[in-house]
Amino acid sequence: MLLTTSEKWFNKLIIVFMLIIGVAMLLPFVNVIAKSFSSNAMVMAGEVGFFPREFNVHAYREVFRNPLFLTSMQVTVFVTVAGTFCTLFTVVTTGYALSRKRLLARRAVMLYFLITMFFHAGIIPNFLNIRNLGLYDTIWALILPGMMSVYYMILVKSFFEQLPSELEESASIDGSNDIQTLAYVYLPISKPILATIGLFAAVHYWNTFTPGVMFIQTPTLYPLQVLVQMIISTQTSMDMQNMAELDLQGTLGTETLKMAVIVVSTLPIVIVYPFLQKHFVKGITLGAVKA
Repeated sequence: MLLTTSEKWFNKLIIVFMLIIGVAMLLPFVNVIAKSFSSNAMVMAGEVGFFPREFNVHAYREVFRNPLFLTSMQVTVFVTVAGTFCTLFTVVTTGYALSRKRLLARRAVMLYFLITMFFHAGIIPNFLNIRNLGLYDTIWALILPGMMSVYYMILVKSFFEQLPSELEESASIDGSNDIQTLAYVYLPISKPILATIGLFAAVHYWNTFTPGVMFIQTPTLYPLQVLVQMIISTQTSMDMQNMAELDLQGTLGTETLKMAVIVVSTLPIVIVYPFLQKHFVKGITLGAVKA
């Protein structure tokens, strides 16, 4: 299909506009990276733009020498891996069951799940629920409450409903039960939607902040984003006192080190994303045709 001259110019304008937006979003991160490789004196003097001044890697050495930061990183990695696995397990099994038309009370069960998307108990009941379940101040308080997403489940359900019914019939003829059909027939051809949901879930768990503030009191269980917030927001005397109690004031209190912390806490997701990007658009398109 040939494009008209006006359509070609419109496409070019869209490309230029998106490039401008992309550069505008990238430049602040470039500035943070430049500051993380500069001396603290240059950063405090406002001399650092998009290139490091007095280049050094002292900030990164100090970050990775801090035991609390390393512990927090380990907590976040575990929460991200375990949470992503739990999310994939729950949404895939639930989505597969609800995609089977022979499921009894299928519409009623689906309605039950949909209601939870629009109505939420609130912060206080959620806190009381976590405490009564014995999850308060444990690492599982960061994983279990968010492992079921109705939105992700709907994407998986829609994806499975679009697959040919002959796949299930053939597996049934060969003697497969539902678990075997899901594991050996459906999952191998579901990489796009699984990669998409896995990326969503990983980003969600990696950026865990509110549950860490609400449910965690022990410093060694702080997720990375909570610790990062504590490090970069040391503006009051109380903040400095909290930093000193956590043994962070002397090592992670400078502006250069704060920038290094931001880079280290952001980089893992930035590295993982390109490997899953090829499945991202395809997964969303396949899983969102119908609900």
